[in-house]
Amino acid sequence: MAVNVKKVRRYNGDYKMIKELYCHAFPDIERLPLLLLRLMALKPNIEFYSVYDDEEFCGLLYIVNYKAMSLVYYFAVRSDIRSMGYGTKVLEWLKKEKNSISIIMETVHEKCDNAGQRQQRKNFYLKNGFKDTGYYMKDYSGTFDILSTESDINPKEFKKLIKQFTFWMSDLKVGKFLSA
Repeated sequence: MAVNVKKVRRYNGDYKMIKELYCHAFPDIERLPLLLLRLMALKPNIEFYSVYDDEEFCGLLYIVNYKAMSLVYYFAVRSDIRSMGYGTKVLEWLKKEKNSISIIMETVHEKCDNAGQRQQRKNFYLKNGFKDTGYYMKDYSGTFDILSTESDINPKEFKKLIKQFTFWMSDLKVGKFLSA
């Protein structure tokens, strides 16, 4: 298995599958309009990729860059091929391409219906070289844990990173979880 990525274009043959995966992998409240994602990806610091194994569509990846930092804002692998190594292969590729990578994921620090799924997701990232920074990001759609390839993040710089993509959000917060 060798994954490769291609920039998402409206008229590539897999756009319908990209849209379906995006709509099924992320809750309504976390999804921005796909048109907005494509338009924002015209900026030089934002990358929107579809992921392939040879020519077979496997997933999507949306990255926001600021200085030497990169944030994976959206990352999904097709549900029928999860647990087959594709996510790990994408993260390996990403770590070769980028210096400092952060990922936001639904927090494991609050009660929810899918707590087990969230913990599995976090364990996947930890197994793949990401660290729990102890920081969170909170916006209109919820609270998200910040995982990173670095041991620590600078919350002010991280907020600037996120603002590269979500410049219109005034209620964005980045903070440190309080120890129990």
